[in-house]
Amino acid sequence: MTKFILNAQELEQIEKEHNWICEFNEINSRYNCGACMYLYKKYGCPATYQEFYDKYTTDEHKGSCYYYGRTPLELKNLAKKLQNIVGDYETPLLTYYKYIVKKLIVCTLDGAKKEKLLKEKIEAKGALYCTEPTPDEDASMGIDYFVHYKKDGSLAFIAQCKPNSFFRGNYNDSLIRDRITALEKEKKCNKTYNVPVLYFIYDKVNNEFISKENGSIAYQLQTLIDKKGKTI
Repeated sequence: MTKFILNAQELEQIEKEHNWICEFNEINSRYNCGACMYLYKKYGCPATYQEFYDKYTTDEHKGSCYYYGRTPLELKNLAKKLQNIVGDYETPLLTYYKYIVKKLIVCTLDGAKKEKLLKEKIEAKGALYCTEPTPDEDASMGIDYFVHYKKDGSLAFIAQCKPNSFFRGNYNDSLIRDRITALEKEKKCNKTYNVPVLYFIYDKVNNEFISKENGSIAYQLQTLIDKKGKTI
């Protein structure tokens, strides 16, 4: 393939036009795609989507497939898998390729920016500090940050950052499955660390964290969804 020039607005439009999230989730794994948030940090937190994409697609496997990127050919093969799952062969393969790039590159970088902002907010008053999980801890328990008391280093809570779209609607089966998975990961977190898991939710339109009436931006998952993954 010729050098891919990433146009974020075009990729955003492709994502809006094609509701392939359920099909994409069938191929979206660390085995197929690598641990994308880990890779973003491994590459020194690239400032642009293009820089992240370029580093991701030239970071070939040298060991565990989790901790290296994917070549354009590997992404093309993933695009073929997605096309086969969707079953629409009239849509060009390049569109599937761009959809995958949107999910792996654009969404990861955008999420990383929100996590950085959350870290700054948590640490702003000086009483708490954040440490990052390992890729395995992130994948198995959905941990964005361990939050510690500065006075003694003990663990105060676990932070998870999510867009408000994660908690909207009860008719998307894939989204409901993701919420149920979040409940399962929280249960595993509680059993492992015996501290609260707090969710920090940001508005995808204005990029601000959503606060409650008391001014807090921290939410417990059980106040947002029920045991079946439906919003409350």
